[in-house]
Order: sequence, then C-alpha cells, then structure tokens
Amino acid sequence: MLEKLCKKAFFKSLWVYHTNTGACNGCDIEVIDVLTPYYDAERFGIKLVGSPRHADVLICCGPVTRQIVPALKRLYEAVPDPKLVVAVGSCACGGGIWYDTYNVLGGARHVLPVNFYIPPECAETDAASRVLWRLEAKGADYSAQFEAPVFRVAQSEAQIAAAEKAFAAKQAAVASYQRPADSPIRVEPSWRGGTDFYFPAARNPGAAIGLAIFMVAWTGAVAAMIMFKAPILLIVVFGFIDLIVLAVVFGLWFSASRVTASRDAVTVTRVAFGWRRERVVPVTDIAGFKLDVGMTAGATTYYDIKLVRRDGKTDTVGSAIKDKLEAEWLAAEMTRCAGITPASAP
Repeated sequence: MLEKLCKKAFFKSLWVYHTNTGACNGCDIEVIDVLTPYYDAERFGIKLVGSPRHADVLICCGPVTRQIVPALKRLYEAVPDPKLVVAVGSCACGGGIWYDTYNVLGGARHVLPVNFYIPPECAETDAASRVLWRLEAKGADYSAQFEAPVFRVAQSEAQIAAAEKAFAAKQAAVASYQRPADSPIRVEPSWRGGTDFYFPAARNPGAAIGLAIFMVAWTGAVAAMIMFKAPILLIVVFGFIDLIVLAVVFGLWFSASRVTASRDAVTVTRVAFGWRRERVVPVTDIAGFKLDVGMTAGATTYYDIKLVRRDGKTDTVGSAIKDKLEAEWLAAEMTRCAGITPASAP
C-alpha cells in the first residue's frame, strides 16, 4: 500500500532535506557524499534542498538528543504533506551506542513516524522484503562492492489514510483555486486554437526594483575597484557577476512570454526588446508540466513552470510566479489543455 501511495504522491523527483539529530557526522558525510557529484544521485532527480518547506523526504542522522526534540518536531511539521522520513545509520535507527545515555531518547522513531530505516549492518532478509543498494568503490590498488539492505517499515492504516487525505486535499485545493482578479498573468482562449497563458513583462515590480537596486550597488562596487586599481582578476570576476545580474534585471523588466497549449502542440513564445523566439513542442513529445523554485527575494519564493519532454529534457515556459498555488493551478491547466492525463505527468 505504501509503495502504491508513493508512486501516486511522489510522481516527481524527490527533494531531500538532511538533518543532524545529534550525530558524530560519520553518517552525514556518507549521505552528503552520495549527493555530491562524485556519486551524483542528483542525476536520478534526488536533490538536496536548504529548506524543509521544499522537501519531500526528511533524512535523519544520529541519535535523537533531548535538546533537539522541539526543533525536530517543528522541522517535521514544516515539510509539506505527503512526506517520508528516512533514518540513516545505527544511531538514527535505534540510538546506537548512545541508546541508554541520559541525554538521548533513542532512534528517530521515538519522535517521528519513520518510513524507512537504512542500518549500517544487518542480516540479509529474503528478496521479497528488501531493496538492495549496491555501492562500488574504486581507487589506487583497491576495488570493493558494498551492499546495504533497506527495510520498509509497516504502516498503520491511520498513517496511510492521513497521507491519502493530504494528497487528495492538495489536489482538490488546486482544482478549486480561484485566481485573483488582479493577477498579472492572463489566461484566455487563443486565436489559433487552444488556450493562451500570457506572462507579461514587469509582472513582479517589487522583485525587479529590489534587484535593480542591488545591481546599482554592485556596479558601484565594481567601479570603485577600477578606480582604486584592484587586482584585474577581481575586477573581471565581479564585472562578470554584474553582467549576469544585469541580464536578470532586464529579464524581469522587459521579457514577456506566451504559452499556447492545445491538443496538438504547446507553443512557447518569448519577446524582449523586439526580439522574438518561438518554440513548438508536439504534445506527443511532452510528459507533463512541473514546478520548480526559480528564485528567492527575501522571504518570498518565486516559482517556475517547466515543460518536461519524454526524453527527460525540460523547458521553462513560465517564470517568477509569486503565488505557489497559482503556479500549481497554471501547470494543471496547461496539462489539461494539452490533453495530458495527470497520471502521465512527471
């Protein structure tokens, strides 16, 4: 049942938030090593995020100390439903050698509903009840393979029902969403058939003004470096960053895009300073639409809508959307207008 729910709820790539609940950093190093370019788990879509509000999976390392319990509970509550909790290492699974010490409660299960345990060592189980991860390490005069059994925790009917209810509630919220009348993004029938989603220029003036002020300050810093004859390499690096910020500022102020979704194709048109670029993607090549975090300005997160092709490539079709629920609704509408069933979405 849990496997069926995971396939339904987590049809997109999983984003992971890693937390240390009192570890010695041994397991943390192993987890981060898997997510870095050496082993590159990100090529499978597993991405480490810096905020629990962006995560699907919470990874716990270390025994749970009494001091960390309130923060760990708040962290768990910040992860949006549906979510998974994974305990990594002997300490997170059962407390390790610290299980009976005065300041340790034990493993993560004493505070959180753990979905998966990844122990450091344990006897093999039968093939029907485990998932086997194989790690191959190679170096100078050294080569070895390691097998790490992953055991699934039995879920209660109440947990499964709660997860299904949260998933259904999220889908219902998106379906019943009413866009505000003052939304700068326009959705209207297209003259060439289908539906137009128009993202005008300067639709987020607050973010554009803030970034423009930052660019002016940065440009002043570069000018000061030139005036006081700073090292040329420093000037080049700061100047290159200034050009990148300038391009983003001009994009926020002057770049507009239009997405036309029909049962035959999705057409993406971008316009800036009279320059026009149009791309047509047949519906047969589209797997679906997904949300991604585009940029942050202070405490505000702006979301991008990405078209996902069946070959795995993505194209950004809408950017800098301030309201996450509106972004989810727009992605769902694009999916519906293109005639793509939600089950086939990424």
